[in-house]
Amino acid sequence: MTNTEPMNTEHEAFQRLLDSHGGDRARWPAAARLRFAQLLARDGVAQTMLAQAQALDNVLDRAPVVSADRQAALADRIMAAAAAQPPLKATTAPAVILPVAARRAPLRMAPAMALLAASLAVGIAIGLSGVAAPALNGVSDVIAVNGGANANDHDLELVLMGDTMALGEDTI
Repeated sequence: MTNTEPMNTEHEAFQRLLDSHGGDRARWPAAARLRFAQLLARDGVAQTMLAQAQALDNVLDRAPVVSADRQAALADRIMAAAAAQPPLKATTAPAVILPVAARRAPLRMAPAMALLAASLAVGIAIGLSGVAAPALNGVSDVIAVNGGANANDHDLELVLMGDTMALGEDTI
């Protein structure tokens, strides 16, 4: 066993602690604070890991929280828009006779279609939950979208194919 293997194991354990409890030592279990105190005192890599976790905590602490009233208002607007749509008419498609190979192709594509459907569902869930908004605000500060650091924390401007869509207090 080399000298680096125990240190890598300690770094991995320390990273798991940071991933689950963050960079604030007050949130760490007492046993973990004692275990990693010496590592932090003598190891620059561990200090860097802690600094990165603390920076992430700071970004997450600054993230705006969408109120329950705003979420309910959005849900009401979506339901009203859906109710205003005319019902779809059932159409009868003409029968098409396909070769056997073409009829089996969808079966081979089923795993890919299921994966795409699952990714769509996850994307919708993330979008509706507002989890991605803090990350987008952090990215907007870095790349200077909508004024960068001078921008209001609640406004984010997205440019999609030449069109501008503002996501802010009055649109969500």
